[in-house]
Amino acid sequence: ILMAKGASAAETTRAIGWIPTWQQGLEEARLSGKPIMLFAGALIRSGVPASELTGLATLVVPAHVKRGLTWLFDENGGNPRQSHVGLIYTLLSIARQHVVADEADIKELERFAAKLKKLFPRRRGMTEKNLERIRAFRDKETLAKLLNLPELLFERGIACNRAKGREILLRDAVMLAFLRHLPIRRKNLLGIRLDEHIQRLRDGTAYLVVRASETKARKLIEFEIPPGLLSMIDAYIAHRPASPWLFPGRDGDKPLDPQYVSTRVPKLVMREVGTAMNVHLARHLAAFIFLDVRSGHYEELRRLLGHSSTGATLDLYVSFETDNVGRRYSELIEEKRERPIRKGRR
Repeated sequence: ILMAKGASAAETTRAIGWIPTWQQGLEEARLSGKPIMLFAGALIRSGVPASELTGLATLVVPAHVKRGLTWLFDENGGNPRQSHVGLIYTLLSIARQHVVADEADIKELERFAAKLKKLFPRRRGMTEKNLERIRAFRDKETLAKLLNLPELLFERGIACNRAKGREILLRDAVMLAFLRHLPIRRKNLLGIRLDEHIQRLRDGTAYLVVRASETKARKLIEFEIPPGLLSMIDAYIAHRPASPWLFPGRDGDKPLDPQYVSTRVPKLVMREVGTAMNVHLARHLAAFIFLDVRSGHYEELRRLLGHSSTGATLDLYVSFETDNVGRRYSELIEEKRERPIRKGRR
C-alpha cells in the first residue's frame, strides 16, 4: 500500500521513517493493522506525495485527514466502516496530545469525528461473528475438547525432550488454563508479573491481584488461583529462563507481544479443537458457560468479567438467555402435555 502511486521503497522509507515501528517492515505493518501506517499508505494511494509526509503533524492536517478517509471509503465501495471511527479518533488524539495542533484544526477534526460516529450507533449485544463462534461450543464434545486442552498441552510439554519446545507447550497450557479459569482481558493477562500480581500466602494459596488503575473498567481484579492452575504455573516457571513476567517475551525483560498472542491462540485452538477462538472470545465463552448454569445472575457475571456496570454485562450477554428460556419453555410444554387429561362430569 505504502509504495503505491509510484513511490519507491527508498522514498517511502525516507518519508515516513519517523514512525517508530517502521523498521519492522511494510508487510508486518499491513498484517498488524497499525492504523497510522495504514493511513499514511492511504494518503499516498490518494495521490499525496510521500515526500510530504515528514512527521505526525502532516498526517493530522484536516485536508489530509479528509483525503485519506475519502480514499478509504472509496476502497470500501464508497461506504465508511466501523474501524474508520477508531482511526479518526486516533488521529484526533495525536493532534491533541502529540502534535498540539492549532485549535481550529482540532475543532475541524472533532467535527469529522462526530459526523462519522453518528453513522455507527453504539452496538448492543455481541456481533454476529462472535455469536456464531460461540454457537460452536453448544456442541458438548467441542466444548470439552477446549476445556481439557490446557492439560493436554501440559502433558505434552512435560514429555517434550527439547527445552524450547517444552517451554512453549507449558506456556500455552498455562495461558489457556488462565483464560479458562480467570477470563481477564489480554492486556492484563500479558501484564501479569510474578512479583506483583500473583500474591502467595503462607498456607500455599495464591491470588491474582490487579489494581483498578490497570484495568479497563477501573475495577480491582482479585481472584484465588485454582490449585491445579497454580501447579501448572510453578512447573512452567521451573522450565523456562528467569523473568519477572508470567509470559515473558524472547529476552525476558518484556512481556509477550500482544500481536503474537492474538495469532498464536487462534491457530492453536483451530488445530487442536477445530473451531475458531481468540483471546477475547474466552471472556464471551465464560459468560456463555456461566449463564447456562446460573441463568439471570448478571451481577455475579459482572464481577467475574470486571465490567463497570451490570447493565453493560446485561447488554452484552442477554442474548445467551434466549436459548435457555426457549429450552425451559419447551420443557414446560412437554410437562403439560404428559399430564393425563381429566374428563369433566357429564
